[in-house]
Amino acid sequence: AAVLWAVFQPTLNPTWWQGIAFIVAIFTGFLTRFILLWILGLATFWITRVSALFELYFGLELFFSGRLVPMALMPIWAQQAAAWMPYQWSFGFPIELLMGRLTVAQTLYGFAMQGLWAGIGAVVLAILWRWRCGDASGAPLVWFSGAAYVAMLANAKFYPQYFLQLLPPLAAVSACGLTFAWRAT
Repeated sequence: AAVLWAVFQPTLNPTWWQGIAFIVAIFTGFLTRFILLWILGLATFWITRVSALFELYFGLELFFSGRLVPMALMPIWAQQAAAWMPYQWSFGFPIELLMGRLTVAQTLYGFAMQGLWAGIGAVVLAILWRWRCGDASGAPLVWFSGAAYVAMLANAKFYPQYFLQLLPPLAAVSACGLTFAWRAT
């Protein structure tokens, strides 16, 4: 990053309100992305090989967020498609704020889109969570996932690709198990 900064010498000219909005936008973008990745993690209850699903998600995110190529350099159809997806609002929007390129109206619209995607994600997450983590006793799930975490961490240095593939399903199993155990008390 330091080399790129030295070579391209970007200029950041945010006003005071854009600096504050940037801090909020980073947090809300993280929240939106966290919710969407949690939903993706819950998909592991139904899909045994999630690596292709994760790669598709992250490929779309890389392309439509402006991380691979700035949105201003993308074709019009890609810019229009990205405007309706959550990726640009999680990554591109905070960066544009920091660069001082957005007006107050554009900033408010960006926050509205972040809120819309966080809300959609929260509703889908609640539905999937309730559907999958219904009313069973979860103590065995907690024990299983705890043992699996230990085994996974012990083997992470030997098989890092499996560590990344197993983490979301184990996190979802642990969370469901803790929910079950909490309901049982």
